Amino acid sequence: MAAAETGAGASGGDPVLGRWSDFPDGAAAPASYRRADGREVAVLVVRRGAGLRAYLDLCPHQYLPLT
Repeated sequence: MAAAETGAGASGGDPVLGRWSDFPDGAAAPASYRRADGREVAVLVVRRGAGLRAYLDLCPHQYLPLT
């Protein structure tokens, strides 16, 4: 998964979750993407400096959204 400076694409065929500016440094922001099978997946994107990590927006214990 990636963020693009322009929101227009990413290298390697990764889904684009938004523009880099959509994800403030040190914060978690909700996003979603559509899988190849058409299902939409909700994620939380955490930015730390130049790195982004995306986590499923789903509590593994109770299967409720984290947001």
